[in-house]
Amino acid sequence: MSETTSSSDVSPLPVYTLSLVSPLSTHISDFALSLIIPLVVYWATSLVFHWIDTQDLFSEYRIHTSTEEKARNTASRLEVLRGVVVVQIIQTALGVALGLLLGTEDGTGKDEHDIAVWTARLQIARQAIPYLLTAVGIDADGLGEKLSRSGLNVAALLVGGPDLAKSTGDGESGAELPTEREMTISRLIYWYGVPMIQFISAVSIADTWQYFGHRWEHTNRRWYKNVHHIHHTLYVPYAYGAAYTHPLEGLLLDALGMNHFAAHTGFWDRVMGTTWQDKDAAAKLYAKSANVARAQENTKRATRKFDTPSF
Repeated sequence: MSETTSSSDVSPLPVYTLSLVSPLSTHISDFALSLIIPLVVYWATSLVFHWIDTQDLFSEYRIHTSTEEKARNTASRLEVLRGVVVVQIIQTALGVALGLLLGTEDGTGKDEHDIAVWTARLQIARQAIPYLLTAVGIDADGLGEKLSRSGLNVAALLVGGPDLAKSTGDGESGAELPTEREMTISRLIYWYGVPMIQFISAVSIADTWQYFGHRWEHTNRRWYKNVHHIHHTLYVPYAYGAAYTHPLEGLLLDALGMNHFAAHTGFWDRVMGTTWQDKDAAAKLYAKSANVARAQENTKRATRKFDTPSF
């Protein structure tokens, strides 16, 4: 049976330094772009469909006829246009306020450290396999020996060893280096697995928030009468009327809700390949990582000194 593993049996985490991300444009900041681009996309797309609507193109695919639109809509095109602009001004102002409050600079340089964290987790999981097998009454060493005779790579896993290569150390601390497979899996988890979970979580939570929030708006008579009914004055939506609602509803249900859940799942930072930090936070993280590195080095020196035989 393999010896009990400890934190020193996994490769040490690399030290990282956060640096500011280069802006996408030299003429405008990324923060400003994040506020402008959604508006440009919204209105560019809306105007295309507005042109199709006013030219009566593809009329055979319309759900509602022009006659029904005129008869059932109690909000004019101008009222809807003005209402959408007001909601977007409020949402943009909220974005500016959050930027001023939380900071607008992005930092990068922590990716390899975070990948190493996943690699260390995989190493710990691999080293724990024989103990888990023993706990359920399986002879891990015996099973591994039998499988090794058949030439299966999985045999080493059963005794806690690397799955593709012979165990090696880093030359100083004696920590086991990760295998190539573990490093590949760690990168796949970091760049694809975690963002996928973040995306699904953000969309699921936000959609749930929208559904139950909208359901509540229809059950609370006072709120429906004073706030939500404005949204339903547009029975046959105009091309640019998707954001037509009461400003308070647009703020609470849409802007705050979506930004809250996206921020808490960390989805947007990962997709951009950045770690959001301001300069002060980046300096603190750098100092912390440097202290960890010095502590690791002192531990290595003390271990070598202790292991050196005296005559």
